[in-house]
Order: sequence, then C-alpha cells, then structure tokens
Amino acid sequence: MSDFKKFLIGELKKTSKTFSSDFLAEVSEKIKQLRKKRGLTQKQLSELTGITQNRISQIESGNANITLLTVEHIFSVLGVKIHLMEDEK
Repeated sequence: MSDFKKFLIGELKKTSKTFSSDFLAEVSEKIKQLRKKRGLTQKQLSELTGITQNRISQIESGNANITLLTVEHIFSVLGVKIHLMEDEK
C-alpha cells in the first residue's frame, strides 16, 4: 500500500467524513447494480465484506450514512476501483 493511501486512510478514520445525499444515492445504487451483475445476494456480499446483511440492505437503499473506507471496501470486494476525477469546467 502506498504511503499516500496509508495517509488518506488515516485521515479518513480521524474525520469520519460522510457523503451528501445525492452522492450517497448514486453510490448506493451502483453497489446494488454491481452486486446483482455479479450474481451475488446481499447475504453473500455480507459474507465477503464482513458487513452485516442488514447494513448492506441499508446501504443499497440509501438509508445508511457510510464512510469512504466502507465504499472502497465494498467496491474492492466487487472488483471495482474508485477513481477520483477533477471536475471539468
């Protein structure tokens, strides 16, 4: 793991920043789509991530306020990398 990634993870753990509702809704829907595309149930994703099935359900429905670390972990298990892009104006 790169030094930058270690630093970022450390900072995120300290601040526990959460997402806006629009972004959270988009992320929640993407997680649900990816899980279904891979033929996984919420229970199977729960077992792979170590996150309870109830919490996975809350995340997918947009009823959970999740951290970037949780998003990264779920996407990683689903085989997706997160790429941040600069807003083009």
